[in-house]
Amino acid sequence: MSSKVREIRARRKELMRQMEPNSIALIAAAKPRYRNSDTEYLYRQSSDFYYLAGLAEESALLALIPGRRQGEVV
Repeated sequence: MSSKVREIRARRKELMRQMEPNSIALIAAAKPRYRNSDTEYLYRQSSDFYYLAGLAEESALLALIPGRRQGEVV
């Protein structure tokens, strides 16, 4: 496992540690931005999403569910 993956996992664990019991955090990726009707700006991921997911893909959603048996990160 790379150090980047370990760091991102640690960030998510720290956030989940601070969450209230029976809570869920939903963090959405940034939406594409349009200059006009047919031209997009160069895509830039939301800083919060990238910090916790490490993904630059648009239309993504990160769900953090502390204590979920099937996995805490979806």
